[in-house]
Amino acid sequence: MQKIFIYGPLDTVLTGDQPNICFYVDAGWRHKDLVRQLLGQDSPTLPIFWIGDHDGPYPGPLPKESSKTEEGLPPEQIFKLNPEKDHSDLYACLKKLEEVGHLEKATQLSLYGFIGGRLDHQLAILGDISLWLEELEPRLRGHIEVNLFDSLGREVIVIAMNGLKSHHVGTVSIFTLKNIPVTLKGDLKYKGENLPISPLSSYGLSNEASGTFEVQGEGVLIAFKNY
Repeated sequence: MQKIFIYGPLDTVLTGDQPNICFYVDAGWRHKDLVRQLLGQDSPTLPIFWIGDHDGPYPGPLPKESSKTEEGLPPEQIFKLNPEKDHSDLYACLKKLEEVGHLEKATQLSLYGFIGGRLDHQLAILGDISLWLEELEPRLRGHIEVNLFDSLGREVIVIAMNGLKSHHVGTVSIFTLKNIPVTLKGDLKYKGENLPISPLSSYGLSNEASGTFEVQGEGVLIAFKNY
């Protein structure tokens, strides 16, 4: 089981979990010193990459091309993007994960620094993750869940294809991006099979979770956890 951590440009509280691979997206490089502190002695041997076009609304430092990890990254681990492109830096990062060969054993992607900015950016992030999961599914051997953490380091969004399992105490809202029947199981107040949750509708809004719950359906499934 591999965990991949992706760091974006916005403020966030980083957890002490140990990833197997780290990707910095554009100005997310500003978190590198905090990440190094958390990882300690493991950071020099950890596969670390940077990708971006340095053209976003959150300016920040760029990694230097250096074989010394405390100064920067080797050039083969730096991917500079053309600002004139059709998708976000995050989408390019997700596509690059498969290209560099780090998805075969991956089960979890944790995204920090992507929650709390412009609303249109937030919607595009969810759309790009969903598009990537749909494109990846035919080639994926296992199951990947994408977890997004807010500025306080709390897991607030879980996205997965065909099924997700998570834990929460509080309200949780379930969304789909296509007209698919959805089954809700586990520690939820409102459960059921083949529920008609239409895309981005209020049907799955404000359920009550008291522990571990499951969402099943053939397509992209999104769970929002409220605190």
